[in-house]
Amino acid sequence: MTLREFYTGVKEKTGDMSFSMMWEIKDLSSLCYYLSLVQLPEELLDEVGFIKNKKEFDEVFENFDPRKILHHGQYLSQLNYVLDYFVPEKITPYKKLTQTVFQTAKMLSKYRSADEFISEVNKECSEKDDKKTFEFLNSFRLKYALPSMFFNTACYFFSKTGILDIPYLNQSIKNTLFKELVVDEDNYACFHLLSLIIKISNDCGYEVSQRIEAYKGQTC
Repeated sequence: MTLREFYTGVKEKTGDMSFSMMWEIKDLSSLCYYLSLVQLPEELLDEVGFIKNKKEFDEVFENFDPRKILHHGQYLSQLNYVLDYFVPEKITPYKKLTQTVFQTAKMLSKYRSADEFISEVNKECSEKDDKKTFEFLNSFRLKYALPSMFFNTACYFFSKTGILDIPYLNQSIKNTLFKELVVDEDNYACFHLLSLIIKISNDCGYEVSQRIEAYKGQTC
């Protein structure tokens, strides 16, 4: 089966399905919010009510403005501020949340705007060389000092925001590729295959991954 044949079949199966919205990056605050959000496990987000209580978290984290967050001091000072605000019974999830937001704000505070960060990212990557883009994504967590931004998470963030027109990967997508196509079981082989599908289909990377992830469910 060729890539074109495979993806044509995917689109036939998923043509009428609705897909989740992409994240819109308007400024440094929205960049800080979504970059923090993507690093946190769903279980933790549910436990602290991160989405349900967004108004409260916007208030305590200064609408996710990186420089304003840092005005509260280092991590422990920020944590005490958060704990005093919410007075939770369990502090562990709030520690992880605060640490993630603080690390993200600290990293982004060196940029004057979201556009400056996005421009830097695009200079590190190449639409013509997916290997270069892969290496950037694979090293992102170390280069930008964000310990939770492993390869799959970095792919998802940059794909869902549209900062990079790339696919995202997860185990469901990989399993579909292994089942339907001849592909080595490593991240670059899968990333490269999906990047080729983007080129032949003219669909954006996020849509390609969304469709293949949904297609897996369609074939169960």
